[in-house]
Amino acid sequence: MVVTAQAPFADLEDTPMFRMKVSELEGGCRRLRERVAGLVAHYRRYRDALVALCKAQASFVGGLSEFFSGPEGEELTGGIPVSKYLGTLGESITYFDLLKIQIEFAADQLSSEWLGELLVGAREAHRVFERSSGDLEEAAGRCLALKKGTKREVLDRAHAELSTARLVAEEARFDVARRLSCVASRRRYSFLQLLLDSVGAHHAALRSGSEMLGRLTPLGDAARGVVAEARAAEAEVQAQLAREAARCKALSEAAAAAAAVTAAGDESGHGPVQMSAAKSEEVVAAEAALRATRAALAAGEANPPVTVIKQGYLLKRSGGGGGAGGGGGGTKVVGGEWKRRFFVLDSRGQLYYYSHKDTLLNKLRGCETHTAASTGVNLLTSTVKLDDEAEPGLRFCFRVVSPGGCLALQAECEAERAAWVALLQTTTSTLLLHTPLGGSTALTSSAAG
Repeated sequence: MVVTAQAPFADLEDTPMFRMKVSELEGGCRRLRERVAGLVAHYRRYRDALVALCKAQASFVGGLSEFFSGPEGEELTGGIPVSKYLGTLGESITYFDLLKIQIEFAADQLSSEWLGELLVGAREAHRVFERSSGDLEEAAGRCLALKKGTKREVLDRAHAELSTARLVAEEARFDVARRLSCVASRRRYSFLQLLLDSVGAHHAALRSGSEMLGRLTPLGDAARGVVAEARAAEAEVQAQLAREAARCKALSEAAAAAAAVTAAGDESGHGPVQMSAAKSEEVVAAEAALRATRAALAAGEANPPVTVIKQGYLLKRSGGGGGAGGGGGGTKVVGGEWKRRFFVLDSRGQLYYYSHKDTLLNKLRGCETHTAASTGVNLLTSTVKLDDEAEPGLRFCFRVVSPGGCLALQAECEAERAAWVALLQTTTSTLLLHTPLGGSTALTSSAAG
């Protein structure tokens, strides 16, 4: 039987999907904690009852059978059938003081490793991750709330606090991923190893029954092979996580460097986004993806290729954000509450966003079947404008204005705003070039949420 390395996380970027996976694995840790606590209790009851051999062994074998029962129990054995082990243990009729000592040691090791280290560490890492994420949002909010013309020392202090909070949140994110991955990997062999150790203790103590226990040798060899492969798989998963953490750090450092260059060149956040005559690689790739999707739709394909052009966190103004025409015609601009949302722009020309509280609170309906959506922004008829009408002093703001309304957004830095604006404008221009007269991206506008 081959054990393959299966990393619980496809990547370590801070996305709603990452947070959902963390919550899922944390829930599994809570359930495993109950199973391990029950198994530890069975070990210690067995130790205390060794003076009455039959009763003690019945309790022990019953506890093992309960622990390794059901789908989750089968997963913990690595696919090795353990019924033969359990049957042999039930036939044992003698014991030694050494057996009692070894059983007590196994119970203490199980409690120390799982109840006192792995599962508790994973739970505490999750709490630190949630707390540091909240601290990062607060630091980002304070930084983004600074007005144009703010003193340089105030800007520097705010950016330093934001950088520190981002590093702490990053380390907490990597730590919770490492700990949860460690639990997910180790549970595939640790309990099987525990079973092997328990059987080995009986084999040593029950010398008169060595021939009976020796019949388990072939199955034990297969189980040890599974343990060895699972250990190797754990090392590979940890190496993959280390490489992914290094990649994420490199991206963060590059983004921080770009933000620092922008801040050094314009400490107040003034100045429009400058569009270069030469197209960036992102713009060229976006145009190619948009053309490919439009061509597939025109050809009548049931499942046209859809590519994510850009995704990331932006602040979005809820409530009022300006009229459909971007505040023209005397429309009164009303400021609303800023909320952090995870935005996605794809090659169908759809712009939608996720919420922290819901898996897909505001995703456009119909994305899976490519039917008309009822929430979002019609990029075919939209324009992108800089700054915010309700609070013109805010930095890094831009608006997506369509006949249906205005979506007011704020990026974390000027470089990020420039990237979003360039790709949104590219999407709109490409849609105009490749949409037949009378065609539509079938999106409507919504600024609430």
